[in-house]
Amino acid sequence: MKRLYINTIKKNATMKNLFAKIEVSLFILILMVIQLTAKSNPVNARRDVVASWTLNTGDTRLTVGVNSVNKLYIYEISNPAANWNWTRSPSLFPLLSSVTMGGANYTPNWVYQSGTMDTGDGAKLTITFTNTIPAMTLKSIWHARSGPGPVRHYMQIINNSGNTVTIANQETFDVNLVGPGINAKAWHFINHGWKLDKSDPGVIYCDSIGGNYNKTLNISESEENAPYTVIDANGSSGIYIGWEWSIGRINITGNGAPGGARVKAGNGDTFKTDIDSGETFGVPAGFIGAYNGDIDDAGNSLRRYLYNYSMPAVNRTAGYPKVECNAFGATTVNYIWNSFETNYRPLVDVISGMGFEEVMLDIAWWEGDQRTQPCPPKADPVDWPSGMKACSDYAHSKGVRFGLYWNDNTSMTTDSGIQMRKSDAKYLFDNFGCDIYRADNTDGKALQTGGYGSGTRAHYAEDLGYWQTKGYYEALDWLKANVTNFEYQNCSGGSHLLDFGIMSRSVQIQITDYVTPLDNQIAFYDLVYFLPPVQLMGTLMGEIWTRPAGVWTLSAFSPGDKKYWFRSAFMGAGCFGMNPIGWSQADKDMVAGAVTTYKNKIRPLLKTANVYHVFPRPDDVVWTGIEYYDPTGKTGVVYIFKPNSSVNSQYIKLKGLNASKNYTLSFEDGTNNTVIKSGSELMNTGINVTLNGIYNSELMWIAEQ
Repeated sequence: MKRLYINTIKKNATMKNLFAKIEVSLFILILMVIQLTAKSNPVNARRDVVASWTLNTGDTRLTVGVNSVNKLYIYEISNPAANWNWTRSPSLFPLLSSVTMGGANYTPNWVYQSGTMDTGDGAKLTITFTNTIPAMTLKSIWHARSGPGPVRHYMQIINNSGNTVTIANQETFDVNLVGPGINAKAWHFINHGWKLDKSDPGVIYCDSIGGNYNKTLNISESEENAPYTVIDANGSSGIYIGWEWSIGRINITGNGAPGGARVKAGNGDTFKTDIDSGETFGVPAGFIGAYNGDIDDAGNSLRRYLYNYSMPAVNRTAGYPKVECNAFGATTVNYIWNSFETNYRPLVDVISGMGFEEVMLDIAWWEGDQRTQPCPPKADPVDWPSGMKACSDYAHSKGVRFGLYWNDNTSMTTDSGIQMRKSDAKYLFDNFGCDIYRADNTDGKALQTGGYGSGTRAHYAEDLGYWQTKGYYEALDWLKANVTNFEYQNCSGGSHLLDFGIMSRSVQIQITDYVTPLDNQIAFYDLVYFLPPVQLMGTLMGEIWTRPAGVWTLSAFSPGDKKYWFRSAFMGAGCFGMNPIGWSQADKDMVAGAVTTYKNKIRPLLKTANVYHVFPRPDDVVWTGIEYYDPTGKTGVVYIFKPNSSVNSQYIKLKGLNASKNYTLSFEDGTNNTVIKSGSELMNTGINVTLNGIYNSELMWIAEQ
């Protein structure tokens, strides 16, 4: 009986142990399920969050946070109207993972320290991490401002180690996106207007994103890519990402999620640079925004932000952009590299009478040649005997601002080169009465100048572009701070530098160096997808200009078609480079009327209106143009160009109107009768417009009743 009792106890103990093991196993299984669920469910994933913060612009909501193991995550990127979180599965934001000090390699163990919010200008969040060996601080800074647009992000890496450290690449953005469907597409753009001709349509790309998709957008002062991409969900909503630096890369890959993509924006995979003890390295800024609608809606959100916060303040004042005449056509002979004072004053007399506000004295006014310039700048005493100050004074006496081109493309990685760039540009203002400084690349690239190694700021081939860019920005920022009313016109080969870093410092950005109506129409059509029209400077040069895609000469048009040329350049911030000295009074009056219309009616819309691509991309055959509409002022205009087309009438569907309102449509040149139509009809059926002949144009005005 005793043995039976003992055996029973043993059996019970065994059963208890068995049940205990089963309970432990079940508990572990439950924990695994919870962990797996947390990984796929953003609500559960938030249970591990130590701290999180939400930032809002007018149309973008972004939540970032830090979890219990010091990892930085993006938990939400959404547009409230679209009602979709593109980081439904929280996106890990990798922090700097490779550092070298004293020949030894280290993998930093970043520890979260604090998160502070400054609400003095919108909401600026600073999240601080530290590492022990080497002693370093990393700050991730997120800034959301009022109005529509993206959230901006940049980082600072501070070396507290007492030694020089070498860091690898730290991405400005590294985000995994998950779309609402499987039809996600990646938009990207070539940045160079010279490529934009009718024989080369491959400058706007819209790629389907599959699991194997992999696209790297290299960014430099060459014929490469704009630092901008849009991840679009079948034309209904999406995410746009930009990088505010002139050299680097954006990489887009399919991440396997439905409608998803991984987007990285930064200096590049092979980047490395040295940080001295006590030095702070600035990771370039970028921005990310969420939109509801199509690619035009993405652009309208971004352009409003760029206009409000990321361009010279003078662009937001009345009277900008200015109506400019480039003196190239009038002061050269057959557009060769040499200019002469002979026609300068007659040109100023003519353009001032037509209402132009600026004259830009381009190329070869100095003593020297294309690649040889005096220091400090000096006018050629033979070709320009009066000197630049006298030329400036004459322009000012006629109420015309005076601009000068200068191209001493000194090293941007040495202190001496940067100082010379500052000094020469300042000299133009202090001694010649210059109002606008125009930089180009006829003496080599404007920005990518200088080498690396001893005596330079750049340490390696891998960080050369970063320090070249930083040096150029430093020179421009210094000039802005130290020259009264400093203005910078960015040319660089007619559009090599078309990016968000340089545009924040540019009053005008030349968009193409091919200078026919078609080239201007194409370049503007493409670039206004993401850059503000108040800065996009079309350029028309002259009567005998040729191009690889064909030959355009003024003799091919009747005198009345000068208005077609003018409008092609002045869809944004235009520049007219033709020589008007020999024009008839009728021709001068015609362009003067176009100038008046631009100043009084177009220029205000450039600051306030949304932009819509309601026509096909220009090709010299199809009707083309662009729509501006200001939903606040409830007015707009459609630029209409009928090139070498036999089609005399066609329907034009508008965008961005109120379907329930009526609109009056009138025509600047009276080519069509004024009509009243509903917004619904205008957006769904359109308006039938007739233009006769070839190379004809019209401005169709829109006004809500």
